[in-house]
Amino acid sequence: MVGVGGSVGSVRVKTPVGGESVEHWAAGLELFLPYTLGPYTLSLGAKGWVGQGAGYGTAADQFAVVDAAWRPESIRSVGGFLDLGVARGRWAVHAIVGRDDPEDTVRGVAVDRRLNRTVLTNVTYALTKWLDLGLEYQLVETRYSPSLS
Repeated sequence: MVGVGGSVGSVRVKTPVGGESVEHWAAGLELFLPYTLGPYTLSLGAKGWVGQGAGYGTAADQFAVVDAAWRPESIRSVGGFLDLGVARGRWAVHAIVGRDDPEDTVRGVAVDRRLNRTVLTNVTYALTKWLDLGLEYQLVETRYSPSLS
């Protein structure tokens, strides 16, 4: 399976002198490759994206910076996820790693988040065709700019 997606829009940013909208856009590509090996289904998933604004990514909620003149500007970022999975019958296990790498400065303003990484694993059981029960562990690490933290 190959998927392509995207979104466009705007986000309202409030500052001490008012509010202004900043643009948001994102484009993504997804690839999913299943492989059957006896009673097991192995899978490799990859998702990559590039965009600006709207707080997307592995952990970043920061989608804009505000300069000295109180003008907001959205932050560009690039990232993605890799997903390895094993399924047998109603059971499935996945291990996923992700990365979100926002730009370091926007209009001369340092972005406080330098890098977001996530590692997670989950196990699911299909109770019915429409309902899964699962347990997930996720670790998210955000690296901040040394001068701002």
